[in-house]
Amino acid sequence: MERSALYRRALAPTVAAVGITGVVGSSIGIVVGVGGVIGFVVHWLVVAVGALLAALWVVRRQALGAGEAFWSSPTKRVAAALMPAFLSGGLVAILGLGQLFKVQTVLVLPGLWMLFYGCALHSAGFFTPRGLRLFGWIFLGMGTIWLCIYLNFTPWLPFGIQDPTRNAHALMGAVFGLGHLAYAVYLHLTERKNVA
Repeated sequence: MERSALYRRALAPTVAAVGITGVVGSSIGIVVGVGGVIGFVVHWLVVAVGALLAALWVVRRQALGAGEAFWSSPTKRVAAALMPAFLSGGLVAILGLGQLFKVQTVLVLPGLWMLFYGCALHSAGFFTPRGLRLFGWIFLGMGTIWLCIYLNFTPWLPFGIQDPTRNAHALMGAVFGLGHLAYAVYLHLTERKNVA
């Protein structure tokens, strides 16, 4: 009974698609010079939607390849677990559009998004067979560390003074892009070993 409630599709391709989207989004933000609070927020909202669509495309391909329904019961459970934290992160982004945090929003938002995303992954991890909950805890830890550093040591951080938007794009690419790619490699190695 418990096994039938778990999401059984391979997570590595989905996580890799999200990681690639994050790296590309970060690179575009840095190279094009997407700046300002509104530009940063809109850019990363578009990247987040792109990552979600890429993940859904991979999941749909896997379902079609296995001859299964795309919107299966385990998929619904994972989506329901992700939704509250995803919506909360989106709401914080929309509030950021109003520049409630003014110019420093670009340094606060990545930490908040890491926290919301970590909560989403941890919740979804109860319906997956792999270490998604641990990956969620890693995001929670990184978000907490980043916010502690930002709130306590900003006067001593040279990148916070020189170009906060460029460095916020780099932070997003490192955490959401490279972090997902590293986890995808781990999943690829462990999923192949544990196929029964």
